[in-house]
Amino acid sequence: MWIARLLPKGTKRYKSASNTFRAMDRIMDYKPMEWFAPWVMFAAGVGWRKAVSDRFYFWDFSGWEIGVGITIIITIIIAWSLKNQEMMPIDNQLNNPRRGFLVYSILGIFLFLIGWAGNPIVGLKIGLPYYLVLIGTYVMFLIPMEKDGGDAYHITDHKKRVIYSAISLILSLIAMYIGFLQDEPVISTSAMVYAPFAAVSLIAPHARHVRRARLYSVFIYGFFISMRAPWLLVMMFVHYHGLRFYNYFRHGTVLPTLIIEAKEDMNQA
Repeated sequence: MWIARLLPKGTKRYKSASNTFRAMDRIMDYKPMEWFAPWVMFAAGVGWRKAVSDRFYFWDFSGWEIGVGITIIITIIIAWSLKNQEMMPIDNQLNNPRRGFLVYSILGIFLFLIGWAGNPIVGLKIGLPYYLVLIGTYVMFLIPMEKDGGDAYHITDHKKRVIYSAISLILSLIAMYIGFLQDEPVISTSAMVYAPFAAVSLIAPHARHVRRARLYSVFIYGFFISMRAPWLLVMMFVHYHGLRFYNYFRHGTVLPTLIIEAKEDMNQA
């Protein structure tokens, strides 16, 4: 990361910056890493609403202040829920996957409909492929993994890996097909780009493939959806690098990162 070259660890400037970022410690209690998916679902609804009136509506910042404002309100509500009521059980979903499925399904549909801001019956129909990819992303987090030490992980239940990877792959392919039928290039293309990650996770037994499918799914859908809601890309960029700066100056690590190291045990099966 370029900031590490300007402010290497151990220097006075690094320590000064670390003290500054200490003020963000409380924000981490609200699990900001989990804000990306809700943003994407809301922006997907906004983008679809724009596309209904203009099939070739892309990269237009008009109305960005409304999109950003509503996203901030949504973030505040979700962040409060994450900290106080655990309404989004991503940390506990391995113990209660049914509850997680229910929460993410309802929340995803609700956020899309807020962005859609139109007839909810129509929104439920046209938003179907987005709901499918959301669940396809969610089930990848149900694959149990343990950390071996350092950056290495291993999968503890390969039967679940196969089942959930297959579900994720099938849902992404169905979403892609529905997108083609709807003449919706954003979801059809993004689902097509994501599908190989789920397929590799299904075939290959290594944890790094599951981690890639988890991490890249949200960013793939987010990047494509931002073609119709470009303000989302700006928010994701700022949020992503803000988290990286925080973790670097507070913990000496560069997280989140799009780089998944191939350090898992190559003999695991």
